Amino acid sequence: LTEGYTLTIDGESHGRYFIRTRGAGEGTTDIEETVADGGNSVSVYSVEPGKVVVASSACLKDVMIYSVGGTLLKHESVGSGLTACTVDNVDSGVVIVKVVTSEGTTTKKIAIK
Repeated sequence: LTEGYTLTIDGESHGRYFIRTRGAGEGTTDIEETVADGGNSVSVYSVEPGKVVVASSACLKDVMIYSVGGTLLKHESVGSGLTACTVDNVDSGVVIVKVVTSEGTTTKKIAIK
């Protein structure tokens, strides 16, 4: 990478990207993903009001969104590595997102914008 380098991502894209070095003195960079349980890489975030985005390196099977009190707010069956769920009746606040993939189950707590 050089000063002023621009990276363009086609299509809908949300979230944050970090560039990190592979090791001291190697001078190479790569984009790292957060590794969840069992090596299953799952990202869950909210950047729009009432919308939760779930992405995974493994095939998503089910996404369930619960209130902090345990009420099921949304259940979506998915067959790809990316989904965006709209949650009704929640303007903002904390929710629990349970993600079932082909490699296992991950639970994350996030704040909806």
